[in-house]
Amino acid sequence: MSCKENINPSKSKHTNLERKIFLQILEQYKHMLVEINVVEIKKSDATTLKDKEAAWTEICATCNESSLIAR
Repeated sequence: MSCKENINPSKSKHTNLERKIFLQILEQYKHMLVEINVVEIKKSDATTLKDKEAAWTEICATCNESSLIAR
């Protein structure tokens, strides 16, 4: 499953285990997210967008590698 796939939220059911794993993965990348302020920065310049995309791509890849998250 790709992060860019358009999933209907009403059809997406994630288990508590999947949520817990995702939060653990986010914790692993916390340094990267804080460094580029992915969550808080509202800027939309090319450099910021590129950094945000790179961070979320890496997080997405890690989630997709997990055998405990259903696809």
